[in-house]
Amino acid sequence: MTMLQENDVKQELLNAAMELFSEKGYDHTSVNAIIEKVGVSKGAFYHYFKSKEDVLEAVVAQYIEKEIQITHTIAENHRLNAIEKVSKLIGEVLGYKALTLKKRLKISSFFQDAGNVKFQRKVVESKFKLLHLPYRTIIEQGIQEGTFHIFYLEETIEQIMHMIVILNSAVTRLAADIEKRPDNIKMIKQKIEAYGDTIERILGVQKGSINLSEIIKIFEKQL
Repeated sequence: MTMLQENDVKQELLNAAMELFSEKGYDHTSVNAIIEKVGVSKGAFYHYFKSKEDVLEAVVAQYIEKEIQITHTIAENHRLNAIEKVSKLIGEVLGYKALTLKKRLKISSFFQDAGNVKFQRKVVESKFKLLHLPYRTIIEQGIQEGTFHIFYLEETIEQIMHMIVILNSAVTRLAADIEKRPDNIKMIKQKIEAYGDTIERILGVQKGSINLSEIIKIFEKQL
């Protein structure tokens, strides 16, 4: 089997798992069901994954991969000041989700389903673990530049991360229902503006410092 074929089989297993998790929930999906859906042997499954939990880890990794990449790239960009990094971080993460919205709606609906609590928890845990360092880098830079005025570093990192996770979820949920509720575009704009304002307050920067106008335009164009 060539490397390309091996990658195809692995991706097919992940796609099948995602579909079954969406339809039945994680707890009610068996390894055998995933194998049967793809039409491969049990040995082929265990060649790529040790268990169903291992599949879940891989699905989560794919779900958050781009956001992790965007965040690290921005944090390591020495040409930007801290305020520019925060604006760019929120803008690019939401922008990516706006541009890939149709592809992400199915997995997002699965993520928000009450029956998939384990997946939800795993996504949040993975994000917080992998994003803590770049967020810390940006916030410490803002403190050193004298633009961020905060008293509790760790708690501020946690608050900002929570805010962006909640904003992502809220915007995706509103966008998913846009055909039935056209006014949701106004609510998306309001959410982005409100969360931007709250993040400014948490960081102790002047109102209007974090510019999210471009991301609002992207959502208006895509929806």
